Amino acid sequence: MTQAIADQRPLEVELFHNQAGYLSDPPANYFELFNSLIIGLNDCRIRHALKTNPDICHDYIKSFWLSAKVNRKGANGAGPIVAKLKKKETIITEVIVRELLKFGDQPNHPTSYEQDRVVQTLHRMSNERGYPTVLKKLFLLYWRLLVYIFLQCIAENKGGLDQLNKIQASALVSLVNNWDYNFWPLFSII
Repeated sequence: MTQAIADQRPLEVELFHNQAGYLSDPPANYFELFNSLIIGLNDCRIRHALKTNPDICHDYIKSFWLSAKVNRKGANGAGPIVAKLKKKETIITEVIVRELLKFGDQPNHPTSYEQDRVVQTLHRMSNERGYPTVLKKLFLLYWRLLVYIFLQCIAENKGGLDQLNKIQASALVSLVNNWDYNFWPLFSII
């Protein structure tokens, strides 16, 4: 693809330059499971977070976190985050975050599942070993991409995103199976 720019020189644009990844069809014996994953992700409670790409203003984020303090007067020493944004006090509560992320999770939803349920789903996803620590490299490529994106979104660490702990594995399994899950604890430790 070629475009003309201001001085009429051709600008070469690679058609697939920014393409994140190309997935061919999975092997026939996994096709039904993989297809159900795609359908499940389109129907699951985190659909909004996966599909929405909001504008992010880095200056506002920096300003917010430079002045942010947790009001620990709530139950169990937890409370809202209070910060100044454009000289105006801003209060962020768990309710606001839940509402904006639109996960649809409830405080009474589980934050982990029994080991046998998790292992059974991991086995269906082609990962036959490694619980409670699940290694990303043991998944087939198309599942590995999902695990990678999942870890990028919910992991508290900034590097070393090659394994899932028990809580993260339960959250991933809940997404794949569209089970109820309380995602809030994943974000409260970040």
